[in-house]
Amino acid sequence: MKNKQQGDTIPLFSKTIERKCVACSKIQDRKNMIRILKENSTGALVLNPDNKTFGRSVYICKSKECLIKVMKKNKLSKILKANISENLIKEIESVLN
Repeated sequence: MKNKQQGDTIPLFSKTIERKCVACSKIQDRKNMIRILKENSTGALVLNPDNKTFGRSVYICKSKECLIKVMKKNKLSKILKANISENLIKEIESVLN
């Protein structure tokens, strides 16, 4: 059996948090994705870049292709069980640009 030398550490868990895009199913670091959240308190859909608000959320890649795919198949409203406003779509598009 190999002896552990001082300073050798085995990480217990990974520090990166990964999420799956609802459009393309690609798994990425959540910092590289857009989070859309349905707030528990109000039920409103918001773009949530800080990840500090609680509620049901979905993640999308920061690409126009994924946004188009999600909007075409109406996945956001199905998953979040809420209607998507034009203001939210414009807000997401502004983040992509």
